Amino acid sequence: MNRRTLVFTACLAALALFLAGCGKGGTDKSLRGKWLDVNSDAVLEVQGDRLTLTQGSWSETYPCKQVTEGSTTELRGSGPDGDLGLLSPLQLQRDGSLTAYEMILDGNPHRYRFVREEAMAALLEIRDLSTNLPKEIDSHEIETFRLSFRNFHESYGLKDWPSGYYDWEIETRDGVPFLQLRVMGDSYVALDRTAQVDEDFLLGLDRRIRDLDILQYNGYHFTNEVDRTGWSLWVEYASGERLQLSAGGDAANDCVFDLPGLMEYVRPLAEQEE
Repeated sequence: MNRRTLVFTACLAALALFLAGCGKGGTDKSLRGKWLDVNSDAVLEVQGDRLTLTQGSWSETYPCKQVTEGSTTELRGSGPDGDLGLLSPLQLQRDGSLTAYEMILDGNPHRYRFVREEAMAALLEIRDLSTNLPKEIDSHEIETFRLSFRNFHESYGLKDWPSGYYDWEIETRDGVPFLQLRVMGDSYVALDRTAQVDEDFLLGLDRRIRDLDILQYNGYHFTNEVDRTGWSLWVEYASGERLQLSAGGDAANDCVFDLPGLMEYVRPLAEQEE
């Protein structure tokens, strides 16, 4: 057997050992070490055939294996079901992050996105992605309206409103404008109101938008890479003019306009008895 054949045989043997290790337990060296969750204070440490998840004072270690199927690489539990407690299998993404989610039956499962420490600062940086849209709108005829956000224990200074995910929409059906206000809690409907509205209601909503000086923020959009429910406002007028502003991630912790003041306009509908 010549030298070239010996080297080729040795490479095949090494590859076989690596693939066997990936299937039965163990992780490639490139995945080992400490990972930080972009969306929380969770820390993941991968060492050989063990991974440890730490959140605050809680910590749990699981036996794991690396599995590659086609173009997908995952870290799974070493047992036959691949169980990692409440953590789904960790999937290696093209950007080099490891992603997973909490496997819970209801509520809002946490989404993990683990990255190396040196990558964290760039992902947390709040970026200004605003567009230069007109700060004056001539039309007063609202055709489409949507406000969405999450209220978590009086977010944005909201008082006497239930916690949950808010969608306030106005759309036209067969020439008739309808308003829907829905608030979804983590596993329940907190509020669901639908009503036909008239021209006076729409003109009043336009006046409220102008009185709150929301037009000055037209085109506003700030965000970072944190997976957190943002807020957005979209209004389209009969003239084709539009008002749009939004924020995502950590940038959505505050709202640049008076969101409670806008919500007060729809409070009479929200308080109607079913």
